[in-house]
Amino acid sequence: MVTGTVGYVGVGLKARSHSHEQHDSRLFLLRSDSISFQEPPLLNAPKPNRHGTALVELAICMPVFFLIVFASIEACNMIAMKQIICESAYEGALVALKPNATESDVVSRVSTSLAARGVKPSGVYVTGENGAQFSGVAQGEIVTVKVDASTDKNAAGPQLFGLAKTLSSSLSAVKQ
Repeated sequence: MVTGTVGYVGVGLKARSHSHEQHDSRLFLLRSDSISFQEPPLLNAPKPNRHGTALVELAICMPVFFLIVFASIEACNMIAMKQIICESAYEGALVALKPNATESDVVSRVSTSLAARGVKPSGVYVTGENGAQFSGVAQGEIVTVKVDASTDKNAAGPQLFGLAKTLSSSLSAVKQ
């Protein structure tokens, strides 16, 4: 430790004394009437080893991210397909309610509606009340149009989760 009267103290600056000049690039700390020299912190101090940390975080988070993304896509495809099937059942019911409609007219209308939207039906069923044949349904009785479609045939991409195997929709109305 060097002692003496100090005129000016700073980092990497000259410390001036009345009797002599001293030049040092070390860090100066002022204590009452003395100067103590402290070594500067190491700029090239060893840092913690973080090589591969980002890779490990990516390996943990990426599967969860992909699971969420692909599950969302598959769920949206199922919702859209269900909506298409509902609309096609409605289209078929509109034809079935006409006085001179036949079962083949209804099935043709449903198939055309589904084909226009890119869906292949598994089955189209037109029945009367309590499962009676459509041909025997009279005016004022209930007609039901049921449309089934397999998700395996109509998937936009690979089905990763197998949410549903067959989607169906039915619509009942009174024949005019």
